[in-house]
Amino acid sequence: MSNNRSWLEIAEYISVGSSVIGSAIAAVSEQAIYGLAPVSLSLFLNLINRRQLEQLSQQNPAATAQVQQLRSAINSLSVANSKFKQDLQNLVPNQELTSIVSTVENLHQQHNSLRTSLVALQSRLEDLNSQFNKRPELEQIESLAIVITALKQSLDILPQPERLKRQSAELQQQVESALAQLSEKTAELSSNSERVNRLEDAIAQVQQQLTNFQ
Repeated sequence: MSNNRSWLEIAEYISVGSSVIGSAIAAVSEQAIYGLAPVSLSLFLNLINRRQLEQLSQQNPAATAQVQQLRSAINSLSVANSKFKQDLQNLVPNQELTSIVSTVENLHQQHNSLRTSLVALQSRLEDLNSQFNKRPELEQIESLAIVITALKQSLDILPQPERLKRQSAELQQQVESALAQLSEKTAELSSNSERVNRLEDAIAQVQQQLTNFQ
């Protein structure tokens, strides 16, 4: 009798452990059969074991304390099993967790892509600034300004008799031509400057978006 009781207790503990594992599998796989089968077996073994314990307690009053302890242990296991099931139900589903991880990875890739784009834009801006500062138009404008200043000074010191009017008109024509060239070069330089400013504004917007993303 004692040997049968021992095997029943071992079987009961094994079935309780199986019910816990089956509950975990049922929560993950969403198939209740994995949790119901071990629980049913555990309850059946528990019923048989309880009847034998009651018979033993009637035959031997000294075993009453042991019966109470076993009942308390069984109840504790039942409560723990219920709590474990509840905790599994409260866990984040695997599909949702996978979606969250995928979203984080995509955001990380976008962040790295923005950084790479920003570095390329900064390098391009530096190249444009370097090319802009080395453009020959700047030297031409300075040369034209010097020529115009010299011509004006020459006109101011020239006498104004009739015989010098023709030379003065020619000089005046040269001055007007130089002014026209200066205006053309200045407009071209202004256009290039506007393009550089627009590029600087675009880079500033990208930097602001990257700052907001961080």
